[in-house]
Amino acid sequence: MLAATPLLPGTSQAEIDRFTYGRDIALFSNNPSRSGNFIADSSGDILLMVGIKGVIRNIEDRFANVKGNLNAAHPSWGLLPLNQDSGQVPFLIMLDRLLDDMEGQASSDPRVVSATINRRSIDIRGDRLDAEMDIKLIGGQRSKNTFPLPLNL
Repeated sequence: MLAATPLLPGTSQAEIDRFTYGRDIALFSNNPSRSGNFIADSSGDILLMVGIKGVIRNIEDRFANVKGNLNAAHPSWGLLPLNQDSGQVPFLIMLDRLLDDMEGQASSDPRVVSATINRRSIDIRGDRLDAEMDIKLIGGQRSKNTFPLPLNL
């Protein structure tokens, strides 16, 4: 297979990724006490997420928030609370709805062509569930990521 060559001579893959997938400010998302705070780089400036890592981080941010909590202009951003109907809906139905919502949230990012969770890849680790998502991005890139299922939303 031939290696991909830049459309413009002298253009690096990093520059192409930055153009294709953009850049965003990096925020703490996995530390509840610092969630939403900026991350500083080694020089003390605000850290930027560039390329595919930024896309994945944006998807993680969607998964970490309840649908409708961003603001009135974005009511579909975030996930449905899993325990919304917990007394009346079987757990497997709620889990399937959560997985569908996760795929929908990832697919709603304009840089994502498709996102699919392999239902057979769900891994139970104590009181935590992890799922593997295959994400196909614009530009033909693919990314397989394992995300914890947000069971406490």
